[in-house]
Amino acid sequence: MCMPRGTGNCQSHESSISGNEDLYETNDSTPTSTEQETSSAISRIGHEHVKQGNFGKALDFHRRALALHKKESGGLQNEHTAKHYDNLGSVYHGTGAANRAASYFHKALAIRLNVHGEDHLKTAQSYDKVGIAYAEQGDYERALNFHHKAKHVKKKLFGREHGNTARSFWTIGDVHYRKGDYDEALGYFKKAKEVQDRVLDQDHSDKIATKNSIELATEAIVQRNIEKEDKDAIFLLTETPQGVAIDARIGGNVAISVD
Repeated sequence: MCMPRGTGNCQSHESSISGNEDLYETNDSTPTSTEQETSSAISRIGHEHVKQGNFGKALDFHRRALALHKKESGGLQNEHTAKHYDNLGSVYHGTGAANRAASYFHKALAIRLNVHGEDHLKTAQSYDKVGIAYAEQGDYERALNFHHKAKHVKKKLFGREHGNTARSFWTIGDVHYRKGDYDEALGYFKKAKEVQDRVLDQDHSDKIATKNSIELATEAIVQRNIEKEDKDAIFLLTETPQGVAIDARIGGNVAISVD
């Protein structure tokens, strides 16, 4: 996902941490049946098509993998099912169809809440994925709601002083940045940096991303203040008896020119 995107001085970053973990997951659990091995193999083909930008083919393979999983599992929903839904949501996310992505991420979240409960990393990851999809749609309040839920779970699991928790701070800051709430964004980016400085290596990619985010948010605040000053400034043009025109700008410098 792109690093903070707003008006003004936004820059695009290919390596971001806003999603906590990659939206696109591989089936890393040990298969318990031939069916799971087969559906996993089909999913892997879907992954390869995503890497090549063949999203239509990727959707086809991931739908086939999900259908096979459902058939052989007798409709039983488990972590494998959630991953299949995640894969479909991730492909739609890649095509820009954030509303379709949110639908599949919601399905994965519902399964994980049922299978793992609230206080589980997989559940937190699902909260973040739903939040990302809403942010892409511009529904920032709903996005923040889900990202805060993810942060709450991570703090319970890992405490405040952990890289995963720092990522949640960053993610929330990213949404505020998109909203144009640069002060709020900067505050969360700084929280992320405080934790990362204590728990991550100096050259960790998360720290580099957060540093860039702090710079962008700071620049946006400066630009906003300049524009506000320009908008609020009142110019008075006064002709003196000596023929000196004075351009008096409230809150700024006084420019004097001679006719």
